[in-house]
Amino acid sequence: MAHRKGRCHPKGPVDRMDIDSEEQSTQPPPQQPGQVDKVIRRWSDAGCSPLPGVDNRLHSLAATLVRRDAMSFYAENSQHARACWESLLEQTTISASTSCFDPAIVSSFRMLDHVITSKGSTPFVSRLAYVQLMRHFDTVEETIDSSRRHGLIHRAAGYRNASIALDIYMTAQEGYTDPASRRRQLLERKRAGRRWKQLAGPSPLFLLVYSDAAERIVDKGLQEAALYIQEHAPASLVGSCVNLVGGV
Repeated sequence: MAHRKGRCHPKGPVDRMDIDSEEQSTQPPPQQPGQVDKVIRRWSDAGCSPLPGVDNRLHSLAATLVRRDAMSFYAENSQHARACWESLLEQTTISASTSCFDPAIVSSFRMLDHVITSKGSTPFVSRLAYVQLMRHFDTVEETIDSSRRHGLIHRAAGYRNASIALDIYMTAQEGYTDPASRRRQLLERKRAGRRWKQLAGPSPLFLLVYSDAAERIVDKGLQEAALYIQEHAPASLVGSCVNLVGGV
């Protein structure tokens, strides 16, 4: 895999995509066939009551997670978000047939870490990088499994592919003096990645609908809330996310 200098067509580097997380939309809402889904309207109304049969806690969490201007914000930014996602994939995707010893694996980890941790990254681009980090881990574990089956890797009993993948991730780190502390930090980064992947649901572009509150969420009910949001979002929104870049 050839890595190229970070960029996000058409507007600039992948870690500087010009999408302000909580800035209100300046464009009119998109024209949708029919009316915008009533649940989205309820989410945008801070004083709304939950839908019949829906747990109050779940509804409140969903209302906190979804932007007030979710539909118009998505309409304004989806094409540019797509370009940034595709640029990120171009620079960090490896094939499952890649050797687990290929330096491209470590290079991709470093690229994703840079996007996630850079002060120049917008919140949305960091979200995309977290999702791609989890996809990258999945592929790395596939390469490890293949190498084990071909006798290229020998592991101790109980030492899983995920542990070996984390070892490889550790080799991508620079400038640390406490390996145990850094490993814990990377495990927390993986946990954050899993949360963003849950929130992305049908497509990474679905992350556009979430507010800044999603950055801080650690609630154990996150998966339930994510499913609730995804199931009740307008079909046109979900369909557009999937059609533009496919699923997570």
